[in-house]
Amino acid sequence: MRLNYKTYPTDYIQQLKMKRGVRGRKKARAFMEYWDDMEHGDHNSIRFYATSWEISSSTAHSWINEFDKEIDLFLAHWSIKNRQHYNYAQSQAEQQPNETNTHKTQYLGELKEGTEHQPNKVFNIYNNKDQVNFFDKDFEDMYLRCRFSCKFTGNKELAYQEYIKNHLHISYNDMAYAYMLHANDPRINGKTYNLTNFMKQQAYLNYLNPQIKIKKDGKLIVGYYDQEKSTVITDDNIKYTISKERFTKMLALGEIIITKKMRVA
Repeated sequence: MRLNYKTYPTDYIQQLKMKRGVRGRKKARAFMEYWDDMEHGDHNSIRFYATSWEISSSTAHSWINEFDKEIDLFLAHWSIKNRQHYNYAQSQAEQQPNETNTHKTQYLGELKEGTEHQPNKVFNIYNNKDQVNFFDKDFEDMYLRCRFSCKFTGNKELAYQEYIKNHLHISYNDMAYAYMLHANDPRINGKTYNLTNFMKQQAYLNYLNPQIKIKKDGKLIVGYYDQEKSTVITDDNIKYTISKERFTKMLALGEIIITKKMRVA
């Protein structure tokens, strides 16, 4: 009898399989192998994984960076879920059968209203019988992740409309990750935006790196700029160092173009 079972971030694996064809399935298998090695402490080099997955070392490096972010997000999800479950149990234990504290009663009423399950209207507004659309499924996954980060995520339909009108340049995963960072950011002193306002006020700018295009020696370099580290990293994982002063000067000269695309660091 087998007694050991694994828990994977299956939504990520399904996204790889659905959206990227044969290569996506190959990457999904690579992720499961990487997860299994992590779980059992079988540490291997990038060159080893490149050989095992039959890809180049640079591609293996890029995949492992993506796997690292997905695993962090997955583990953070369970950490937040555990904390919420614990806090709920503690709050229930503190309540007395004949509780008369009006302030606490009002708070619990607000909590109930804020966490009530919203009807899935978003699935009916933009779809029709002749169209199969996985877009809403991705948003549902994003919204669920945000709910694990903060109970008062706000109205799902309004968040959906805000996202599809103004923020399609940011992936669902990156937006959910940015919201998790926002909800746990000590700098905001607990003043967390609901998801709609988080996007509308562009609060995600504090947690995501913008894509930039650099004109250098007649060539165009495309990458994501990390302001804190003063570095630009391309999709091929080539790193360039640009100081904030140099970045500002190049931007003024038109040598740097900032696109709308953003992603996590």
